[in-house]
Amino acid sequence: MKGPKDGIIKASFSGCPVSDRSLFPDSHGMLLISVGQLYHENEKMLATFELIGRKFKHYTIMLADTLQRHNIKASMGITEEEAYQISKNSGDKWIEKYEVKANKYKNYLGIQRWDTYLNHPSFEIKKQIIEKAIQGDNSKLKTAIQYSVDEYILRGERANLPKRQITFLRQNCESYLIEECSIMLLLAEENFNFDIYPTSRNAAMETVYNLFIKSEIRKVLAPVSLRFKRYAQSLVL
Repeated sequence: MKGPKDGIIKASFSGCPVSDRSLFPDSHGMLLISVGQLYHENEKMLATFELIGRKFKHYTIMLADTLQRHNIKASMGITEEEAYQISKNSGDKWIEKYEVKANKYKNYLGIQRWDTYLNHPSFEIKKQIIEKAIQGDNSKLKTAIQYSVDEYILRGERANLPKRQITFLRQNCESYLIEECSIMLLLAEENFNFDIYPTSRNAAMETVYNLFIKSEIRKVLAPVSLRFKRYAQSLVL
């Protein structure tokens, strides 16, 4: 985790109450990885492993690699089959680079890949639940998905693209969110108490969590965010 010139990056938890953090030593954390995001690479990735390796009883990596085919297809203007292969290859490379580093911690239980759930026998059932929840003018989930799509379009320079291209981006982003929310319902049936990700959930995922998953009895995919800070080497010895 050393920086070449300017100290060391450390990760810490944010976006969750202290009462939740007290449960980490007896909990199973799911570390959700968005392949291609900078916070899931290099120093920040190693700092994340180190933090979760110390704090959780168990942790499993959920590698959202082939989910990215929607974004790849939209940004590159290629077929879904071509985008799928690119996303899968990126996932292969991420595993080759980081699994050994994750495996140094005794509480690490392994990697689950996106295709495991995309090909799950109940995936279509979960997708139908999400699609049904979207229907209707007053649907909370429909509003949340529209908000999340708008947020994606307004990010960067996308809002200045031609109208036809924006329509294409919207369609792919909506497909991305529906798939992500459908698989979230499958993950809720696994033994994951906390969902660990550097940033807060998008509006669509947060709505699905509140509508279908959140439990007062036990922690199921409760959200945990991360923050990263660089320290001078002398301060962390």
